[in-house]
Amino acid sequence: MVKIRTGSFDEFFDSALQTAKEIDNNQKITPKKTIWVDENDLINILKLSKLLKYLKEKKELDFEKLLNKFQNIDENLELLTKYELITILNKNNHKIIKSLYNEPIEFKTII
Repeated sequence: MVKIRTGSFDEFFDSALQTAKEIDNNQKITPKKTIWVDENDLINILKLSKLLKYLKEKKELDFEKLLNKFQNIDENLELLTKYELITILNKNNHKIIKSLYNEPIEFKTII
């Protein structure tokens, strides 16, 4: 499961410190699959959950097909690319949108 979350700098650095200790001790690194996001971006990503689900189901999709189905697609894709939830490929002069996660995504915020 991928976790998209907000949190304090201390939480982020605690997670990074745990990984650094594993590296220093030549241990197997525990995959965290956590994407730390800005609070405002989390709200916007939550608004895009329908788009994320759609992309996850399709695996890859031509940009033109997304234009017909979703509004403000350029700004939305930019945000999802920023947090590496999707990638945009160029194939034969066509933009192809590809989801980078096929597993469930959990949203979490700390207030």
